[in-house]
Order: sequence, then structure tokens, then C-alpha cells
Amino acid sequence: MKNINKISNIIAQIIAPILYIAWYLVKKFTVFNFKIRKVWYKLAIIILVSNSILSNLQLVVYAPKLTYATYEKPANQREEIINYIIQTFGKYSDDAIAIANCESHLNPRAFNNNESWGGVSQDLGVFQINKKYQGVTNSEFLYDYKINTNIAWNIFQNRGYNWGAWTCSRTLGI
Repeated sequence: MKNINKISNIIAQIIAPILYIAWYLVKKFTVFNFKIRKVWYKLAIIILVSNSILSNLQLVVYAPKLTYATYEKPANQREEIINYIIQTFGKYSDDAIAIANCESHLNPRAFNNNESWGGVSQDLGVFQINKKYQGVTNSEFLYDYKINTNIAWNIFQNRGYNWGAWTCSRTLGI
């Protein structure tokens, strides 16, 4: 039995990097996303089933988070923004990208005038940072996606790693 567990652990250690690469390819090549996903799911099921058989039917799911240690120069600004959000938010990056996409469609020039419906200020940039509540006097400052993302990280961190400051958090159920 101990030998089977050792074999199972060795297989899992070999398979984990393969899963990293496969998942990266699924995310990277969105044109072939559907076909690759079908292969990915089949591969994941085969690995999980074989792993569970080897570990005496104890299902062990390895779901490591993909991190980008190195990457090629982004093809466009949207990719650049996503990469910066991943770099800034780390393990919270999936939710951060979802929030930014919901708030502004990842548009660094996004503008929402809250005054038109009785609000007190404007929301600007990728994370729709409110100009008044953040004490920003120069709007151009918030249109820089890096500055906007850093301010969003500070808000998120200062609120106890909570997305409640963004309307989209309720829409997305985050």
C-alpha cells in the first residue's frame, strides 16, 4: 500500500507541471479554446481517475493556480492590462479581472458620471475609481491603468480583501 501511495505521489508531481502547461495553452490560444478545452477536460478526468485508483480510490484534485513568471510582450493593451492585474492582485487576480471587466470592459478610458443620476462624482478607468472618494483632482491620473489598478488594490486590501466597494461585486456575486 505504501508503494502505491509513493507511485501516486510521483505521478501527481509529474502530472502537475503538464496540467500547468495545458491550462496555460487553453487560456493563451482562445481561437482553439473549445477543442482544447475538450481535450483538457478528458486529460483531467483521465488523470484524476488514474490518480484516484492509485491512491486507493481517494480522489485527490490538484488545482494549482497558474502564475506567469515570464511572458512574451502582450499583443495588445487589453492583454497588458490583464497581465498587470495578475501581477498586482496575485491570488485574487481572477476576481479582479472579472470586476474590472464588469466595471469597464477593461477600458482604461472608461468614464461614468454619477452626477447624472444624483451621485457626487465620476468613476474613471479600468476599475472605475471614484474621483471624489479617492481625493483625485486630476482625472487623467485615473486613466492610467497601472495607477488605477494600484488604487484598486489599495482599496481592496484596506477593506479586508473585500470587493464590496465595487457595484459589480454584487452583480457577479463575489
